[in-house]
Amino acid sequence: MKLSVVIPCLNAAETLAQQLTALQQNDWPDWEVIIADNGSTDGTQGIALGFADTLNLRVTDASQHAGAGYARNVGATQTTGDALLFIDADDEVDPNWLEHMGHALMQHEFVAAQLEYHKLNKDWVYHSRGRPQEKELARHRHGESLPYAFSASLGIKRDLHDAINGFDTRFEIGEDMDYCWRAQAQGVSLEFVHDAVIHYRFRDTFAGIYRQARQYAQSNVHLYKHYHKLHRGGEVPVVPPKPTLSLKQIAYLLLRYPRIQDNKERGSWMWNLGWQMGILQGAWRYRVMPF
Repeated sequence: MKLSVVIPCLNAAETLAQQLTALQQNDWPDWEVIIADNGSTDGTQGIALGFADTLNLRVTDASQHAGAGYARNVGATQTTGDALLFIDADDEVDPNWLEHMGHALMQHEFVAAQLEYHKLNKDWVYHSRGRPQEKELARHRHGESLPYAFSASLGIKRDLHDAINGFDTRFEIGEDMDYCWRAQAQGVSLEFVHDAVIHYRFRDTFAGIYRQARQYAQSNVHLYKHYHKLHRGGEVPVVPPKPTLSLKQIAYLLLRYPRIQDNKERGSWMWNLGWQMGILQGAWRYRVMPF
């Protein structure tokens, strides 16, 4: 089985070399790497091409539209493998990641790697955030739903990727949830590959933590609106619960701020505040009552 690793990139010059160096430690009888550049201006392409002598690597232009989902789709069209592996430019794969994912894809159509959070994150960041997909597949934040995995950890047979038309570019964030749910709607299961490890990098500034939480919460509202409509039309059996704004939680956060004593607490505070603000902004944007 030939494997194709797809890496979407946008101004990834600071981290891409670390990921590609990690890929050099991996091995499989037949595999390739596709860098899908989403419009970088910081020399990302040059860094990628510097590894072309040691990796079977190509760079493709995916700058026509913004978004990692779009870049992944473009990258996938340039691959020649039987299965696709999606990773991100700011993480780091373990030396045996490719081997374990390859063997898993010889038995299953859709798989996800384990995420590890110690190696690439400061202690206060690590302890201020949850650690999804560390021991099992992730679940929707607001109740029970089909499992999903981060897009930076997925492996899928090419035929299945094509059958669901790749990533839905209408979702700026949260496209991985939608991708996983649509794949499972084809009657396949998402298998967790415990031995295939990816070292995952969190945002490490308070502004970045707040911004990411706000974006994730908005995407949850978007997913609810989209799947609620499909559910009412009888197209899908399950819809995620509606994200709700908690005025009590906002009041608690505001009262607690003066008592924050360290970066761990401040990071957690920023994430929770960003989440509540994202629900409010998503409710306005997608016309969903957040109560």
